[in-house]
Amino acid sequence: MLVAAAVALGIWWAALLLVLVVDPLNLYSWGVAPLLAKSDYAPEAAPYLVSVVANDPAIDTVLIGGSTSVAFRRDMLEEMLPGTQDAFNVSYRAVRAGDRELVSERLLESRSIRRVLIAVDWIYGLKGPLSSEPSFPAYLYDASPLNDVRMVGPNTVSLAIDAVSRHAVWLSDWNWPAYEASRKKLYSRFQTPQEMDRLRKAIERHRAEVATPSQLDCANLDAVNRQLLPFVRELSARGIQVDLFFPPYSYVVYYDWLATPERRMVVGPAFLEDQLLMRRCLVDAASVVPHTRVFAFDDQEWLAGDLRNYSDTTHLLNDRAFRYMLQEIAAGTHQLTRDNTPGEVALLRQRVVRYEFRNSNFEDADELKH
Repeated sequence: MLVAAAVALGIWWAALLLVLVVDPLNLYSWGVAPLLAKSDYAPEAAPYLVSVVANDPAIDTVLIGGSTSVAFRRDMLEEMLPGTQDAFNVSYRAVRAGDRELVSERLLESRSIRRVLIAVDWIYGLKGPLSSEPSFPAYLYDASPLNDVRMVGPNTVSLAIDAVSRHAVWLSDWNWPAYEASRKKLYSRFQTPQEMDRLRKAIERHRAEVATPSQLDCANLDAVNRQLLPFVRELSARGIQVDLFFPPYSYVVYYDWLATPERRMVVGPAFLEDQLLMRRCLVDAASVVPHTRVFAFDDQEWLAGDLRNYSDTTHLLNDRAFRYMLQEIAAGTHQLTRDNTPGEVALLRQRVVRYEFRNSNFEDADELKH
C-alpha cells in the first residue's frame, strides 16, 4: 500500500510540474503560449479560457455574457461586426458579479482587444450576489497562487500536452456540436402544446400584477455600480468600443416566472419593473462614458413576442435573431439614449401588459388544446 501511495504521489507531483511549467491556461508570465481552436467552444470552456483569450494577440473583439448570449458564434461576430477579424465569446452559464469581475480583470490584460460587447442579464445585473458562482473556477484568477494547485488533474494535463504539441487546447466537454444538440433537445421539449397551454394560463392569471412597481432605485444595483460601470469606464479610457445590450427575453417570461413559485422567490413580484429600472439606470450612467453604447431589441414583436424563437421563455434559439442583433449593433440602431429610453421603457411595459400569446409554430390556436 505504501508503494502504491508513493507512486500516486509521484504521478501527482509530475502532473503538477507539467501543468505549472507549461501553463496551458496562460495564467503566468512563463510557459508555452496555448493555441485557441478556430471553431466555437461550448460554454463550459469559457471560464477556463479567459487568460488564454486575453493573451492571444489575434483576438480583437470579445463578447462577455451569460447563458442568453452563448449562441453568438465566432463566425457571426466576425461576419456581422465591421473591422472584426478574430472574435471570441466569453459567455457562460449562471454569471455572477464576483466571477464577472475576475473575468473583466483578466481581459483588461489584453493589448489587442478593440471592441467589447457585454450582455447585461438580469441574474447578473439585478439579482446576482457579488460573490462568484460556486461552479466558476475562481481559484484560477484570485490573488492566491496556492489555490492554483486545485487545477491539477487529468484535464489540465491533457491541455498541457495540447499546448506542448502545438495543438489547440481542447477537451471533450468543450464540444460545440454537443452543446448545440442539447439546446435543440430543450427546444423540442419546450415547443409542445402542453407547455404552451401552461404559459397561456400564466398570462391570464398574472396579467393584473405583471407591472407591480419596483421598490428599487439605481443605488440598489450593486453589480452595475460596483463591477459593470467601473469596467466599462476602464475600457473606454483605453479607447475600446463598448456595446452593452440587454438580451431579449420573451414577453412571456415576466408571467412565467411569476407563475413558478421557486422562480418568483428569486426575481420577486416586480420582475418586469426591476428590469426596466435597471435599463434606465444603466443608460443614464453609460451615456456620459465615451465609446459606449447601450442596445435593446425586445421592442421587436416578431422576436420577443413569438415563442417560436425560444427554447424556454428566456433563451433564444434562432440564428436569424442573433444575426439581426449584431446587424443592428453594427449599424448603431436600436440604441438606447437618455432621450429615447423613457419612451422605449413605456413601450416595452405596454407590450408585456397587453401581450396576447403567440407561437407561430402553432398556426392554429386550437392545436394548443389537444
